[in-house]
Amino acid sequence: MHILVINSGSSSVKYQLIDADDGSRLTHGTVEEVTDHGQALESVVAHMEGFRVDAIGHRVVHGGDRFSEPVLIDDEVIATVDSVAEALEALVPGGVVTEEPA
Repeated sequence: MHILVINSGSSSVKYQLIDADDGSRLTHGTVEEVTDHGQALESVVAHMEGFRVDAIGHRVVHGGDRFSEPVLIDDEVIATVDSVAEALEALVPGGVVTEEPA
């Protein structure tokens, strides 16, 4: 399984594609001086062309006492993140966006 891991910060987006079967890093990169996170993620997607991506993981700024390990995104997780999004926006502008699960 190939997992795209994204770390979207206030001014950069770091990413790497990991082969979960053996832990190897297949590719990686950084989008610097980010002013538009949507556009930065489009750059990441463009870099993934030709690679197989089976899953995507994203770092959350702070899981507090609710999230201390990786979780699958579902309606409950989205509601919890939305409930603290305003406070997190101050830490990572543009970095708090929730979408409906695919």
